[in-house]
Amino acid sequence: MKKVLLALALIIGTSSFADAGELDGKAVFCSDTNTGLVFSLGRVTNYHVKGYAITNGEWEDYYLDGTTHVKWSDGTFGGLTVLDRETLKSSLYGQCVISSKQKVMEKLNDLIANAKKKNKI
Repeated sequence: MKKVLLALALIIGTSSFADAGELDGKAVFCSDTNTGLVFSLGRVTNYHVKGYAITNGEWEDYYLDGTTHVKWSDGTFGGLTVLDRETLKSSLYGQCVISSKQKVMEKLNDLIANAKKKNKI
């Protein structure tokens, strides 16, 4: 009986670890909020512009909910951000498009450059 329980624990544990990194190396850019979401090491980090700098917000462990949703804490007590994998619509960041970390950084740097051009002081 102990062997069966140990085997079951290993299978369940391995499955959840495999899911945790499934999106690693991928990214999306959400133009509604000018936010990039980068998935790495089982975590998601949001990047956005603050002043004239790119800031990375909180990184959170993400998990897959079924085959169509990715979820992670939104930083509030018990709140979750949900990304629909089919539509790329985020509950917190709006509509997103497939990107890469490099493209996210380029887009955010473009936003900074455009803001600097518009500002007179």
